[in-house]
Amino acid sequence: MKNIRVLIVDDDESVVYFVERKMRNIFPGCEVKTAYNKEAALRSLRECDFDLITLDGNLQEGCHGRQIIELMTYEQIKRTIVYSAELNYISECYEKGMAAINKNEELSEVLLPVLYEKGLIQG
Repeated sequence: MKNIRVLIVDDDESVVYFVERKMRNIFPGCEVKTAYNKEAALRSLRECDFDLITLDGNLQEGCHGRQIIELMTYEQIKRTIVYSAELNYISECYEKGMAAINKNEELSEVLLPVLYEKGLIQG
């Protein structure tokens, strides 16, 4: 398997740590980059072609994940998993055909099926 590049966009350091740990368990040796705000996320998206992007809803400085999605390419959106506690945001993402996970659920239980669906892991 190739070395997976992951971008985690979330302003909560404990969530970033948790998601990063999960990614490293699933994809040993993966390259993980983090962004805590919109500017850092957009800079990272311009600089690197990520295999997987996790994106929170509410971010620092009044920014929302929706604002980042609006500036992403179609290919980037296809590689994105929204990871939020906002049920309306999750529903919006589903309606757009995006993968979305409720932060309030156990990540291990809901993440693996999404990664299978995206073809990042095989059963």
